[in-house]
Amino acid sequence: MGPPSMGSPSSPEDSFGSAATPSTPSKGQKKPRAKRTQTAASIASSDRSTKRTRLDEAEVQVTNTRRRAVESCNNVVEWYQALQSAEITEDARKALGIAFIWLGTLKRDGRVLKTEIEKGKSKKMPKIDASPCAMAQDDIDLFWKALEEFDSAIAPTPSEFADVKCWGYHQENDPILCLRPPAAIGLPIQILYEGFRQFLFNINDLNFKISHKALQASERLCGTMGKAFLTETSRTSAIDNGFKPLWPGWQSELRVKPFDGMSSGRVDRAYLTGILCEVKLEGSGSSKSAFMQICLCYRLLVESYQQKPEAFDKVNLERYADAGYPTFLLVIEGPMLTIYGAFFDGVSHTVEALTGGLHMLGDHAGRRQTLLAKALAALHCAQGDIAYMASEPGRPGPNAYVAGTPRLYKTCTTYKTKTEAALKFTSRLPGIQPIFLAHMTIPPTTTASSDTTLFLAKLPRTYGENVHHYLHARGFAPELLAFSKQPEIPTIYVMEYLEWPWSTLTNFIQLKPSIFVHRAQNIYAEMKKIIQCLKNGGFVHGDLRPNNIMINSATVEDKEEDPQIKLVDFDWSGIAGVATYPGQRNATELWPGEAGCAIGANDDNELFEIWWHNRLNSARSLL
Repeated sequence: MGPPSMGSPSSPEDSFGSAATPSTPSKGQKKPRAKRTQTAASIASSDRSTKRTRLDEAEVQVTNTRRRAVESCNNVVEWYQALQSAEITEDARKALGIAFIWLGTLKRDGRVLKTEIEKGKSKKMPKIDASPCAMAQDDIDLFWKALEEFDSAIAPTPSEFADVKCWGYHQENDPILCLRPPAAIGLPIQILYEGFRQFLFNINDLNFKISHKALQASERLCGTMGKAFLTETSRTSAIDNGFKPLWPGWQSELRVKPFDGMSSGRVDRAYLTGILCEVKLEGSGSSKSAFMQICLCYRLLVESYQQKPEAFDKVNLERYADAGYPTFLLVIEGPMLTIYGAFFDGVSHTVEALTGGLHMLGDHAGRRQTLLAKALAALHCAQGDIAYMASEPGRPGPNAYVAGTPRLYKTCTTYKTKTEAALKFTSRLPGIQPIFLAHMTIPPTTTASSDTTLFLAKLPRTYGENVHHYLHARGFAPELLAFSKQPEIPTIYVMEYLEWPWSTLTNFIQLKPSIFVHRAQNIYAEMKKIIQCLKNGGFVHGDLRPNNIMINSATVEDKEEDPQIKLVDFDWSGIAGVATYPGQRNATELWPGEAGCAIGANDDNELFEIWWHNRLNSARSLL
């Protein structure tokens, strides 16, 4: 129902666009204008009507938002009802109701709502005394809990998630591992699914054969994507025509809606199984990211596979899930195409770029057309493999992959005998660096001890294996046992796992500062011996900090023994003057050399001296 009448114009001229004939002016009056303008009264009436209409629309929107929230999640309904009946002040109850309604209209960003309530200056929110200062402390706690519970229950839609304020907030709580923000980092996508590794291999292989259909698609796209498209629809139609030689059954649109009443997504184009595509106009000046939008679409698609399997009756979801729901995500912004890989390991969704931006603009020499054709041909092969795998009947084999661990390193080669050994990951160690625990079995040895012994597997960008071998031969490093190297994926190194009583020097100082102080002279002498050993071999470690120094606590506590010390983490190690520091390091450390520059022969000793005396003095202050 609309609002009560705001009053009608009292004369024809008060009505906007009235066709009434103007009266003849009396003597002395000015002749009216031929085109009469709208009067102030009619303008005011029109404004009141417009404002009332907008208010009605806003009320409907808010009502729908609240209804959607309540109907979509039973646990929120029960929680909301429990708080409504709780003994809290009226101000807290009002604030709870306002939070329940308005959180959806503020892009579901709890921090925005919290800031607006604290300031009390939100023009969108009704003027009530809902500030925390008007409530008891218990009520304040319940109020903020209301915001957190509601915000976590109502997930944003992909178009909302594309906004930087929205994804910036939600990526802090339950992130998609897509490097936005940089802390949301997953394993390299090409070590999670063979198809991604093969895709990279094909586009980098000079001998990879480009199909005639891929060449046709490339020429079509490069011939049309440079046009000035004014709408996404016209641009998408041109993309459909360009992809037609490779994917004639290209689906026009895909709705991903895993739960009734909850947020859903709509993907511009899809080819199931294996491809999702998002198309955006260029130069829109928006803060929305097509990449973040399609990332959430992929998550919703995986949830749709899990919650509504009947909608995908042509897909062997058991096999597809076991493979990690591998999918290629295509983002087209203007004439630029970027291809990403997406993977779900049962716990985390990982998305990573597989190509740089591919210009769908031709050049006279045909180089850009060839690069695009090669990428499309590799994509066509990889998508075909996914479709075949996901449609093949039968159940997957007993792989038992552990979430958060690589899937491609099933074997490794030993350094000593150059034989192939089976490798099975058991867990990932805490921390940013990809370091895992694994079992290694060397045929024909299949004894129980080989199945239960844990080894350390590390996946660095670079590794000084020559320095590692050199120090192990002199008793100053754990044994480096094996490696696994394949094209287009980083090399993984398998080494001896130092368990208790071994610990990092950092942990030892924190747990036993008194023992460290009393044995400091012996530890210092042993470290100097290791540094001199490196120098004699012409090597540098590069990162000789206490967290990369392992110490046998049993030998330290025994005053009759010399402390046993071994170095780990040889990522920066190499020949002195040749090995280089990474471009970015811990800014809180006092490094002897510049980031990105060569590591000097005396840098290890300088770095050691810098932190050693500070740690020793700190430990003494605790006694």
